[in-house]
Amino acid sequence: MANDCLVSPTGVRFDRRRIEALAIIQVERSEKQKEAFYWRKKLGIS
Repeated sequence: MANDCLVSPTGVRFDRRRIEALAIIQVERSEKQKEAFYWRKKLGIS
């Protein structure tokens, strides 16, 4: 189980799966923001 955890410089152990889930959430969020920005630009709303 130990190699399934990553140790950060602060000594806190992170579950790799949790990090991956957070990364996926971040990506989806930025994709949605890009989409919203695109539509606002297209519709002429700044």
